Amino acid sequence: MHFHDCFVHGCDASILIDGANTEKTAGPNLLLRGYEVIDDAKTKLEAACPGVVSCADILALAARDSVVLTNGPSWPVPTGRRDGTVSLASDTANLPGFTDSIDVQKQKFAALGLNTQDLVTLVGIRGLLGLTFNVEFGRSMVKMSNIGVKTGANGEIRKVCSAIN
Repeated sequence: MHFHDCFVHGCDASILIDGANTEKTAGPNLLLRGYEVIDDAKTKLEAACPGVVSCADILALAARDSVVLTNGPSWPVPTGRRDGTVSLASDTANLPGFTDSIDVQKQKFAALGLNTQDLVTLVGIRGLLGLTFNVEFGRSMVKMSNIGVKTGANGEIRKVCSAIN
């Protein structure tokens, strides 16, 4: 889910927004699951410290923690992100598709400052094992997690992750 979010408008939690013709309803994202986990975390955080933790931070931390909990690598996740205020299904064309040629996928990754090694690591992870995978996956996740991060007045901290304030 974090990968799909970062590839569209940057790592801004725009994938979590409900509504017709949002990223969430786009074809490439229809099989994603776990939205309720993010929503539950946001509800608990808002009860404890309202307006402090963004949905984008929750999504980035959840991505890292879910990998760690399955014995994968850990990586640093800077916090302080803001949530995006735009979510359009049409923007998911930026996502690498299964039918895209390798050249098209490389172009999509390069447009976001990612390289062929990141492509192999983030998309072709099934074939990589061991320490090399852990190092490369962590490195690639750090790079991907910094795509289009919104801070300050460039975004907001949503009250609920599924709707713009």
